[in-house]
Amino acid sequence: MLESGMVVQERYRVVRPLGEGGMGAVHRAWDLRLKVPVALKELRPQPGLETTALEGLRKQFEQEAAVLARLNHPNLVRVTDFFEEQGNAYLVMDFVEGRSLADVILQERAQPESRVLDWGRQLLEALTYCHDQGVIHRDVKPQNIILTPDNRVMLVDFGLVKLWDPNDPRTRTVMRGMGTPEYAPPEQYGATTDHTGPQSDVYSLGATLYHLLTGQAPPTATERMAMPSQFVPLRQLAPQVTPRVAHVVMKALQLSVQDRWQSAREMWAAIQSGPLPPMAVSATMSRTTVVRPSMPPASIAPPARKSRRGLWIGIAAVALVCAAVSCLGVVVGWPWLSDWMAAQDAPAVTPVVGPLVTVVRPTATPVRPTATTAPPTATRAVPSPTHTPEPSGEGFEVTIQNWSPYDVCYVFISPSTAESWGDDWLGEQEMIPPETRQSFSVPAGPHDIEVLTCDEGVVATAWEISYDLELEVSAPDLVPLWVMNDLDTEICFLYASPEVSDDWGPDRLGEYEVLAPGDVRILFVTPENLDVMAEDCDGNTAAQEFGIFPEPEYTWFLGDSWVEP
Repeated sequence: MLESGMVVQERYRVVRPLGEGGMGAVHRAWDLRLKVPVALKELRPQPGLETTALEGLRKQFEQEAAVLARLNHPNLVRVTDFFEEQGNAYLVMDFVEGRSLADVILQERAQPESRVLDWGRQLLEALTYCHDQGVIHRDVKPQNIILTPDNRVMLVDFGLVKLWDPNDPRTRTVMRGMGTPEYAPPEQYGATTDHTGPQSDVYSLGATLYHLLTGQAPPTATERMAMPSQFVPLRQLAPQVTPRVAHVVMKALQLSVQDRWQSAREMWAAIQSGPLPPMAVSATMSRTTVVRPSMPPASIAPPARKSRRGLWIGIAAVALVCAAVSCLGVVVGWPWLSDWMAAQDAPAVTPVVGPLVTVVRPTATPVRPTATTAPPTATRAVPSPTHTPEPSGEGFEVTIQNWSPYDVCYVFISPSTAESWGDDWLGEQEMIPPETRQSFSVPAGPHDIEVLTCDEGVVATAWEISYDLELEVSAPDLVPLWVMNDLDTEICFLYASPEVSDDWGPDRLGEYEVLAPGDVRILFVTPENLDVMAEDCDGNTAAQEFGIFPEPEYTWFLGDSWVEP
């Protein structure tokens, strides 16, 4: 059994478990050779299995590796290695950052038709490719579809895969898999005389699209056969869906194999057979070799809750008191990649708060601490505002100047006493492109400000502002440093300073900000070799990395440079 810190094959360092399913467990690991994060799947059968069942699981696991290794499609997870060590089998896959469509539904309910059609197109293209290769997935469902930051959907978990021969559809299934009831067709249960084939994946995708469009999973195939009235037509639950799209989905969900679309290609052709609403377009950004956690598009409002350092500390104090009298139980987790790539980090992006001035350059005359623990207390001093005139009774003006390479899609300005951020001041159709500015008239009184990209990366914040302010997002000579907290602890102190400097410089999170698990913060730094360090709220070093070069941009996953306490 794998444990954090172990190195297998002298190449993969185990970081932490991501989830556990019926036949295996998945760990986040670090490829020491290629210097990239990977997903390491370990065959972990239930204790007490009979020898024949265990052998079947091993064959199924090896078949999954063999199938995925020969598939090459932008919407399919890629397998990079398969090996056995100490009598156990392991599968190495690309580490896909994002959240499952199951988490999207849980957090946002029914999705707009244009967005669902974009995802449906990608999935149908992936299934068409698989079926052309003779591969049937047999477990298409929202939990097995990962949404990445660039609005790409990835089909994962081929644990129930079947190699399909149209001339003999009964062959090459090692272990019979039932799938998840709401999305599995009746032939997968043996409820009909039909064999599983491409039409089975069509049914499962139809059930997935039904769930996305209505926010409600369809009844199981056996429930529908027993009580047909339980199955509510799609447009009765979601009348805004166009009749043609509803017809395509409902035909995919026919219980009889012969009555469904006979292929994924045919289903997509039916969707395209007339004018469609505009397809969802994701914000285009330059990316390097990593994929960042999924963020909702501009049409989906971010979470309303504010987050301040003082609030987090207060909650922690209450938790400690409750723990003393055994009245508090807290479970912290990250929903993640499917049943086997189970729940991690659905970045339900909690708005991030930060220092009054977000563009902070490292100091020129530093003194770097010799140890890897907390920097000198003096470096944690909160930067003083540049000016703090007395608030007037006539309101004030806030100007957002965007020097970053990203479009700004969200601006939140709310009273400092409010518990939520309220409405987006830009609105759904507006944005602030790079090298432009926009001004907002704010009522009198202290207000907090938060600025986010279309990917909901927080790029600028200001607190308790009651005077005219120009808030700059980056500066012309700075580059972005994405900080992803994939640890299970809050980060309260964040430092980035030149490699040649002897001082960590100022805390980039400031007095109020906490980088909670799953949160992303975009800092803007000078394009030079940098040392970076993150500390938890007790001042203990949580992660550090030396000599990174952030041009044109860089993503720092804290878990990849985790420092053991």
